[in-house]
Amino acid sequence: MTSTTKKIITALFAAGSVFLGLMFFVWTLFPYLQMSVYHVNFMTALAGDLAPFRDSAFSFYPRTFISKELNQESLDYMLKQDSVDPEFIALLAVHLRETIGTHDDDMKDYVTLGEADTALAELYPEKKDAFHAEADSSYEAALKLFPKSQAVMYSYAISLSNQGQEERALGLLKDALLEDPRVPDSHYYLGVLLYSIDNTKNSDTALGYLESSLSTGVDPLPKLTSSIYQKMLTHYYSLGDIDHVETVLRRFIASGQAQAAAYQKVLDYILENHALPVIRFNQGA
Repeated sequence: MTSTTKKIITALFAAGSVFLGLMFFVWTLFPYLQMSVYHVNFMTALAGDLAPFRDSAFSFYPRTFISKELNQESLDYMLKQDSVDPEFIALLAVHLRETIGTHDDDMKDYVTLGEADTALAELYPEKKDAFHAEADSSYEAALKLFPKSQAVMYSYAISLSNQGQEERALGLLKDALLEDPRVPDSHYYLGVLLYSIDNTKNSDTALGYLESSLSTGVDPLPKLTSSIYQKMLTHYYSLGDIDHVETVLRRFIASGQAQAAAYQKVLDYILENHALPVIRFNQGA
């Protein structure tokens, strides 16, 4: 082998090494750099400045798995906050909608988009029909890909309930329970929905579903649960239904709420006297 040939081989090897190094950087390290920038821009947006986040579309590498996951996680995070910035929610939805379907379709993406559009329908009443249509489209796409998914069915059911389509929502939740009755959230949302449709006629059935859920799983919406159980307590008290009052009181006590001590006194009275004490619900137990 001549010295010239050796030099050529050495040069080619060096060029190949540089190329492989660049490819390693682009495909492995660069997404993490993107993630760092995205995180900083996200935290800046949470503080009120949307401009950096709005511009962080990553023109060089715009639709990576990393960016899709971050869009979904960021939107999911914002939807769980007590107070939300409508513009921020809308922006996150746009980012996620641009990346969905560019890689393997993910159930979480469609569900999160459906939840976002449902939230936006409430935040922008004048555009609610359009947002509800977008939500339906996301959920239908998810159901087409994941027809037996509990998460899709009960999330879609909540969206339909918000649109006033209670019967369709009930059908989805009942289908979810048929698929797998062991999932607590399906019991929970079916109980919530039944109670919201008719809190007198459906109280017993709703309470059964809620207890089935809360006895085996984590309470997904503590504030909503507390509100419903408080109304149930008033309802069953008005009927003089000691057994159901006892069930509701035990739930309040087990949840460790601020009024747990007061509820315990009421429960102790019932167990000792087999009768309901007089309480004023407008001032708490």
